[in-house]
Amino acid sequence: MIELPVTQNTPEWHAQRAGIPTASAAKHLITPTGKPAGGEAVEKYMYQLIYERIAETPIVSFQSFWMERGHDEEIRAVQTYEFAREVQTEPCGFLLNDTRTAGASPDRKLVQIPAGLECKAPKPEIHLMYMDRSGFAWKSH
Repeated sequence: MIELPVTQNTPEWHAQRAGIPTASAAKHLITPTGKPAGGEAVEKYMYQLIYERIAETPIVSFQSFWMERGHDEEIRAVQTYEFAREVQTEPCGFLLNDTRTAGASPDRKLVQIPAGLECKAPKPEIHLMYMDRSGFAWKSH
């Protein structure tokens, strides 16, 4: 594994990702059941990657309010995780496989443990859905 020491969401980070399939775009390549995806979404993603390689310029996707909020909430989520699990984490750059044909950017990497951490701060209704599906015991007032 190769780690490029770039700060996430900076122009340098976007440039390093240009033309490389990433974990955040895996939904374009595989289905939730692990089967290869097909159709127009795969084709569009392929052409996006080709363009980025030719132009040496990333196509930076849209950032919604909820995506920006997730970034803003990330440090609190990390602190909560570190406290609850009694571990330390540190920022992570862009990780590439050894052949530089795929990459990922976990939100953090664990110190002294070969693992990454991905934090999410979903919209309230999505969060409630996750809680309900997990079997969360609702308390009535």
